[in-house]
Amino acid sequence: MENFVIIQILSERKYIKVMLFIDKNDLVKCGFGPYQAYMLIKQAKAIMVQRGFVYYNSNGVGRVPKEVVEEILGTKLSIESVAGIA
Repeated sequence: MENFVIIQILSERKYIKVMLFIDKNDLVKCGFGPYQAYMLIKQAKAIMVQRGFVYYNSNGVGRVPKEVVEEILGTKLSIESVAGIA
């Protein structure tokens, strides 16, 4: 649940969950090299395809869920480091 941002729509008093996504440029801005960022996105896409999301099998898709990249890295990416980027 911590990989979702809760947004309240004030006029309707409803809450929605928004999943955070990350791309190669976001990872480069977080300190990864361009090739390393590319490979992280590629690995994340492969994991998403294994989980049944065939949408990620396309070459044109460059954004993946942040939580999948965190699984690959074995650590959490701070939301502050991505917040100014996204």
